[in-house]
Amino acid sequence: MRMKARLATIIATASAAVLFTSTAASAASWDGSINGTGGGAGGTVSVSLRGSIDVDVTVIDTISDGFCAQMRITVDLPAYPDRDHDSPKACGYQTGKTWDTTISESGTLRGVYLKMCRVHSDGSDRSCSTEKYVNAG
Repeated sequence: MRMKARLATIIATASAAVLFTSTAASAASWDGSINGTGGGAGGTVSVSLRGSIDVDVTVIDTISDGFCAQMRITVDLPAYPDRDHDSPKACGYQTGKTWDTTISESGTLRGVYLKMCRVHSDGSDRSCSTEKYVNAG
């Protein structure tokens, strides 16, 4: 009976270690705020090695210049051209827009660049600056 209890404890410990290791290695995240060209953003971006990017941020136009603030996530894909994904535009001083989405990319990715952009309301005249890089976990 003692041997069965000891074996069950060893199996449970090994299973938990494997589960913890695979969970920890499957995603990396950024949680905070950034300020850059055109405005700022705050929230969370989680990046999985398998191509899933969970985004929950609020973008705020912090400059009263007639332009909009927009967050751009550029996906860093090995052996393929990088891909851009844009948040809704926050237009008007102290106006905020929530961006809550999951971006799916096929294949493995290295990570994502988090950029803040200043853009005209029609999408033209865009200038962006890279503020953070999040490695895939």
